[in-house]
Amino acid sequence: IYNEPIVAMFDGMPQENHPLLSNLLLVDDPDSLSSNYPVDERIHGTSMASLILRGQSMNSIKDDIHRIYVRPIMKSQKDWRNIIEEFIPNDFLLVDKIHECVRRLFEPVAGKVAPSVRVINLSIGIAYREYYNLISPLARLLDWLSYKYRVLFVVSAGNHSDDIDLGMDFSTYTTLPNDEKNKFVYNYISDNLRRLRLLSPAESMNSLTVGSVFSDNSDGTPFPNMTTVCANGIPSLYGSYGRGINSAVKPDILYPGGRSFIRDDVTRRTYAKWVVSSTRMPGIQSAYPDAVRQGLGTTGYTFGTSNSAALISNKAAECYDILNDVFISETGESIPYDYAAVMLKAMLAHGSSWSNLKDECINYLGLSGRQVKNDIHKMLGYGVADVDKVKECTKNQVTLIGYGDIKQNQAFVYSIPLPFNFHTQKYKRKLTVTLAYMSPVHPSSIKYREKQVWFKVDNGQNIAGTRVEYDYNAVQRGTLQHEIFETESSQVWDENDSLTIKVNCRGDASESDSDVLIPYALFATFEMAPEYDIDVYQTVVDKVRAKDIIAPNAE
Repeated sequence: IYNEPIVAMFDGMPQENHPLLSNLLLVDDPDSLSSNYPVDERIHGTSMASLILRGQSMNSIKDDIHRIYVRPIMKSQKDWRNIIEEFIPNDFLLVDKIHECVRRLFEPVAGKVAPSVRVINLSIGIAYREYYNLISPLARLLDWLSYKYRVLFVVSAGNHSDDIDLGMDFSTYTTLPNDEKNKFVYNYISDNLRRLRLLSPAESMNSLTVGSVFSDNSDGTPFPNMTTVCANGIPSLYGSYGRGINSAVKPDILYPGGRSFIRDDVTRRTYAKWVVSSTRMPGIQSAYPDAVRQGLGTTGYTFGTSNSAALISNKAAECYDILNDVFISETGESIPYDYAAVMLKAMLAHGSSWSNLKDECINYLGLSGRQVKNDIHKMLGYGVADVDKVKECTKNQVTLIGYGDIKQNQAFVYSIPLPFNFHTQKYKRKLTVTLAYMSPVHPSSIKYREKQVWFKVDNGQNIAGTRVEYDYNAVQRGTLQHEIFETESSQVWDENDSLTIKVNCRGDASESDSDVLIPYALFATFEMAPEYDIDVYQTVVDKVRAKDIIAPNAE
C-alpha cells in the first residue's frame, strides 16, 4: 500500500474500520466532526470512499493501491421519521471550509498534510444553488484553486430525484416496452432542462464535471408495485444537465451512476416515486456502514451522480499509475508533479463519445439541423467516458501525449508520423484529440476565463477526416476541448509526412498578464479499424525512433 495519496475526498465521515476500507484511509479531522457522527450514519462517506478505492466491481484490490486522503466536511442527524440526513453544517461557510481544506493539503503554514494529492473528489451539490448563468462562489473558488495548486477537482453534476410526472397512469407505464420508456426519459429530460440544471459547484470551469448514465452491474427484480424506468445505459432521469459558463460543455462526461426502480404514488396516479433502498439491487454496489454487524463487510446499492464522480476518481488513480509507469519507462523519472492533474483531466475524457446515444437523441427528440449538436451537448456533454479504452493501447492505434506551459500569443506544434500508403486503398481511420488546461479567471469580466487555449488539426489532405460528433464552437468555450475525426477516403500521402496538431493560446477575458503560464495536456490517438490488421503502434514508434537517431547529425 502506498502511503502517499493521489486522490483526496471532501465528504461525509466514512466508517474507518469497515472491512472494505480498513487501513486504506488517511482521515484528517481537525474539526472533530467524527466525534458526533455515529457509525451507522456514516453512509455517504463510506460509500464514496469504497467507490474511489475499489470501483464498481468491489473486487479485492491490488497490493500497491494508493490510500485516499479523507477530510470530513459534513454532519449527520436523524429526522422525526428516524431517517438519516447528512448535510453541510451551517456553522461555517462551505467556501471558506473548502479553501481551508485545500490549503491544508499543500501549504506548509497550514500543515501540508498531503501534498502528493493531484485529484480532489467532490461528490456534493448545493441543492438550492442551481446554475443560472451566474457562476457560484464555490465554483469560482474551485477554478482559482485548480489553477493555483494545479490540482484536478472531480465534481458530481448534482441530483434531481424528485417525483416523476409520467403523464399517464402508473399501471399503463409499467406495460410500456423499453423503447417507449426510453423515449419518455429523453423527452422528460429535454422538456425539463430548466429545472434539471447543474448544482453548484458543477459549473466550475476548470473542474471535471461528471454526470450520470442509468447504468450499473447489479440486476434486481421489482416488486409488483414497481417497474424499471428505462433501459440500461441512457442518460439518467435524476441527473443534472445544461451548460456551463458562456455555454461551455457541461457536464464534461457521463459515467454509470446506478439504477433504481420507480413505484406508484398512491395519492397521485400519474406520478412515480424513486425506490430508495440500500439493501436491494439494482444500483451501484458500495460499502455500507453497520454499527451492529461490524466485520461482516456490509454493502448497499445506491444511485446518483455522486457515484459517477467517485468512480471517475477511482479511474483517475489507475490512470495516474499508468502515466507514471510510462514516464519512468521513457524518461527514468516519475510523472511531472505540476502537470499530473491536467494530464489526468485530458486522459479521463479522451475515450468519451456520444456513440449510440446520439442517434437515440435525434430519433426520440426529433432533432434536425443545428438543433442536433446544440441540444445533444446539453444532454450528453462529451458523452460516456470509456477510460479503460484509453488505459490500453492496442496495436491498431497509437497515442501521442504532450504537456507543458503555454503563454498568450504562443503556440506549439505536435506531429504524428503516419508512414502508411493511404492512396492504395480505403482505410477506415479515426483521430481523437483531447486538450485540457487550467486557466486563471477574471471575476469582474463576463468572459470569466482569462486565457483560451485551443488546438487545430492540420487536415489539408483530409487524412484525419471530418468532425463526426461535436460542434466546433462549443468545444472551445471551456477548458476541455475534445474532438473526433473519421474518414475512409483514399488520399495521396507521402510516407514521410506527419499529421500535425497546433496548440494555441490567446487572451480571453484579459489581454494583460501576457507572461502568465497556462498548464495544458494534449492526448491524440490515431487508429485504424481492427479488420485491417495493421500494426499502427509499432510502425509509428519505429518512425519516431528513426527520426531521433538521425536528428543529431541532420543538417
